[in-house]
Amino acid sequence: MDENKTAAGVCALIIALIICGIFAFTYRGESHARVTQLTWTRKINIDEWRTVHDEDWNVPPAGRETSRWRAIHHYEDVYVGSHQECDTHNKCKTVDDYDSEPVYKTKYAYDIERWVTIDTKVRTANDKSPVWPTVEDLRELGTGVIGTQRAGTRTSIYTVYFLGEKDKRYALDMTEQRWTRFEVGDKCTLILNIFGAALDVR
Repeated sequence: MDENKTAAGVCALIIALIICGIFAFTYRGESHARVTQLTWTRKINIDEWRTVHDEDWNVPPAGRETSRWRAIHHYEDVYVGSHQECDTHNKCKTVDDYDSEPVYKTKYAYDIERWVTIDTKVRTANDKSPVWPTVEDLRELGTGVIGTQRAGTRTSIYTVYFLGEKDKRYALDMTEQRWTRFEVGDKCTLILNIFGAALDVR
């Protein structure tokens, strides 16, 4: 009987926690707010073609092996026997025993040519006229030549800042297309989660 009560109590607790979790995940509040600032940041990585040293379980086609050794690749559970486990009512069951044993494989060190990011050009401002950083004086020595540089990955962040009720401040990152629709002083409604963080704006 006690075991049944305990099981029922555990089930009730689990259900309560699930309900609370669903409520916390789906809860949405609102706050009236106005736009106080718009900012943008744009970045361009500067990459250089270099010879790098790396390690892996296989040497890629363009790699040149420099050394090899045996290393632990992963662990496997190995059956080593069994034992009996009994409860307070002397009800016993057989339980299998396992040991975790390492599995070794050959690991390689190698040299290979890759693009390596050596610098990042950044431009940022608090206005609505985003531009990309200027990329100058790149070494263009030719395809596959060590030391050749290029303008690599471009990334950007567009942020709108809000002042909500009780002078609470919020910030939302969004796409450039949506960001351009806002102006300083615009009145809007923020969508908040249960912790008061801004999720969206309308």
